Amino acid sequence: MNITLKDIQQYIVDNIQFEVNSESSDPPKATIKVTVPGVFSVKGFMLKESKFEHKKLGDFVWIQPTSVRKADGKFMEVFWFEDKKLWDIVERKIYDAFLKVTNKNNE
Repeated sequence: MNITLKDIQQYIVDNIQFEVNSESSDPPKATIKVTVPGVFSVKGFMLKESKFEHKKLGDFVWIQPTSVRKADGKFMEVFWFEDKKLWDIVERKIYDAFLKVTNKNNE
């Protein structure tokens, strides 16, 4: 069986799951655990309010993959998607999962 990169990307899109921990703060923010079952789980994705509108999401949010603060105080990403199109899909799914959780909390 030949598995291609496209097959792997489609598996990720079809199976990715999110655990959103939303803080009831102003401005709203959340930490997200991203899981592809049987492959990986990554904690520490962040969704925060932004003063700039996200062009693709149409909201004033910023979504940041897991990162750590270095000794010089700057942040360094420790997880990222090399394929920008795949990241765009995952970013949209993170945003949708956040809205689903925050809308339930506001009902």
